[in-house]
Amino acid sequence: MAALGDRRWRARGIDCRRAAGEPSPTCRSPAADPVDEALGDRPVGGELRGRYAHLPARGRRSVHRARVRHRFPFGRRPADTSSRSPRRLINDKIWNNCSATLKNEGAMERQDIEVFLALAEELHFARTAERLHVSAATISQTIAKLERRFGAPLFRRTTRRVELTSLGRQLLDDLRPAHAQVQAAIERATAAGHGITGTLELGYMSAAVAQVVLPLADAFRDRVPGRRVAIRETTLADLFGPLRRAEVDLSVLPLPVEEPDLAVGPTLLSEPAMLAVPADHPLAHRTRVDHDEIARERVFFADALPRYWIDHHLPVPDRLTASLPGFQEILAYVTAGHGVALVGAQTSNLYPRPGLVCIPVGGDATFDYALVWRPDRLRTIAEAFLRHLTPQTGR
Repeated sequence: MAALGDRRWRARGIDCRRAAGEPSPTCRSPAADPVDEALGDRPVGGELRGRYAHLPARGRRSVHRARVRHRFPFGRRPADTSSRSPRRLINDKIWNNCSATLKNEGAMERQDIEVFLALAEELHFARTAERLHVSAATISQTIAKLERRFGAPLFRRTTRRVELTSLGRQLLDDLRPAHAQVQAAIERATAAGHGITGTLELGYMSAAVAQVVLPLADAFRDRVPGRRVAIRETTLADLFGPLRRAEVDLSVLPLPVEEPDLAVGPTLLSEPAMLAVPADHPLAHRTRVDHDEIARERVFFADALPRYWIDHHLPVPDRLTASLPGFQEILAYVTAGHGVALVGAQTSNLYPRPGLVCIPVGGDATFDYALVWRPDRLRTIAEAFLRHLTPQTGR
């Protein structure tokens, strides 16, 4: 038991040796160490030994145990630290504190970068929070953390505006290309992992739609280099044929589309409906025309347009309609004075013809164009384009 007691005392830094003729150990404390004083321990000297000399050995051990236990305020001394010197314990404590500081303030994580880049583009805390689907407080806290990290403000905030400081503008110029490269690398790895390869075949049927589709296709190609998009113009004479023959993956078609074998996606273009008439027509000088007035005229439609499409855009019971193969033929017949036609608002700019006048149709009538595809033949690259399209269009 005495040997066991000696080992316990030595573990606590106290030299306990039994002198001849003494009933209990005599405690000799080692010399005072500045490190021990930094830890809050006072050396155990003769004054302490004399003060508690009247207590039994068990009592003295309890007193000394109490004196050193406060080094570990959260419980017993850990087994793996029993052999560590006081200086080692101080170094570990300093390292742990520094590591926590570096982890919390020093590192700039991907989420912090995305918050900074979004705020640098929007220059508005509320819009940035809405764009990233977080609270405005989260945006403020992230920017404040970055500014503590760099030691200077990144944004200049006033009650009316938010603008970048010189440091913020420098950080933006350095981060934006690097972030774009990281995003592209992630997209390429994801595409390869999910088998998103090959060429996307995309169809459209008018110049007005092409003005919307081409930028979207370019953005899809630029986001992940290596993807290819082939644009193909389709015609009114063969509206659903390219999709059903699998010649295109996606096609931008005029709504409504109520075909049982086709699915309809987001709307890409919506333009006001106009009535195309010859320049010498009685309605040519009108600023607006109603559907009842259109029903008295001979209205041209394309052969391939289904009946439900005509019913939607000309909802009158008694009407006189005629069909022609394509859009150019319809414009030619209207210009020659053989009838009228319902067209989009951009027709007069994209297909100018002498002697052709376009009049707005009342009732807020519009021509809408949306992506359409075959669900049973939707390839992986087409699915990727649809996912890319959602944040671009907001639909």
